[in-house]
Amino acid sequence: MNSSALTEQFTLFWQNNPYVIYAAATGLLLLAIFKRKTFFRLLAFLLFIGGVYLVVSQLGKSLDTGIRNTETMATKTQKALE
Repeated sequence: MNSSALTEQFTLFWQNNPYVIYAAATGLLLLAIFKRKTFFRLLAFLLFIGGVYLVVSQLGKSLDTGIRNTETMATKTQKALE
C-alpha cells in the first residue's frame, strides 16, 4: 500500500465520518496541551502500530508474489510433462 492509496482512504473516511475525525483531533489536541507525556506515549504507540502494519503488508505482498510464481512454475512443469 503506497502513500497515495493511504491518503485516499483517509480522505474517504474523513468525508464519510467528519465528526469522528473532529472528535479525535480535538482529543489529541487536548492531550497535547494538558497531558503531554500521555500524548507522546500514544503517538509512539500509533507510530509503532503503523510500522508493524507496513512491515506485515510488505511481507504479505512478497509472499503472495512467491506463491503466484510457484503456481506458475508448477503449471509450466505440468504442461511440460504432458
